[in-house]
Amino acid sequence: MEGLREAITLLKGKGVCIARAVANLMSDKAESPAESIARYRILTWGFTPPQEQVSIQIGSSVYRPDFLWEEYRVILEVDGNVKYDGSHGNPVHVIRREKQRHRALEQLGYRVLRVTWDDIMRSPETFRALLLNAGVR
Repeated sequence: MEGLREAITLLKGKGVCIARAVANLMSDKAESPAESIARYRILTWGFTPPQEQVSIQIGSSVYRPDFLWEEYRVILEVDGNVKYDGSHGNPVHVIRREKQRHRALEQLGYRVLRVTWDDIMRSPETFRALLLNAGVR
């Protein structure tokens, strides 16, 4: 990650200021570019920094939400298309497991929010409103 930050400092051109800002707020816990950009937006909007990839045990299962605000009982999942393209198994089974996980977390009292690349990149104000409406401050 440090190498990427250094490489970005040498870049010039359109978008490099945002790339540098994102790099400065990157986390080694992010599992996708969309998670990094979501984290950038969350922090620059002034929201309470979330925990990332924290383990939550439910029975014999362990879940690791992308972002967690325990004090607000809010979980944010960043859904990429790769999850549903067959790379992670049969998409029907992936979706079924995802719904079971979602329900199990809700039964523990969490509000589970889901966003996509389009939400983060093309509709950031809708993404921001989603967090506000869920009670994240």
